[in-house]
Amino acid sequence: MAEVGVGGHRVLVVEDNTAIARLLEELLTDEGHAVQCTGSGLEGLTILRTWEPHLVLLDMSLPGMDGDAFRAAQLEFGPPVSDIPVVLVTGSGNPEDFVERIGAVGLVRKPFDLDQLIDVVESALAPSRPGDARA
Repeated sequence: MAEVGVGGHRVLVVEDNTAIARLLEELLTDEGHAVQCTGSGLEGLTILRTWEPHLVLLDMSLPGMDGDAFRAAQLEFGPPVSDIPVVLVTGSGNPEDFVERIGAVGLVRKPFDLDQLIDVVESALAPSRPGDARA
């Protein structure tokens, strides 16, 4: 597990496409963040409780447990786990509806622009976000 760099945060990537997950991991690591990736919503929930990331990048189309079920389970944990913000990274359905339905703080549409992804992540991690005091 990577250590957080100066000014970095812990970011959990829940994405079943291995190539996309690797790209996100490399990009976010280059930005100084510690990143864990999983293709499983169930495993992602375990990571949420044990690692307490500052942000979750969530695909909506996952095998076994989709993004809706993942977010519902996250919210059931209560604080501080339920306070971890989620950014959707999806090409499925109508992403704006997903954002509203699950209470995501941001959206990145697949295929995504790398600069746009970094902008959305940095915005979601800005100091004004709830829960940013986790170390």
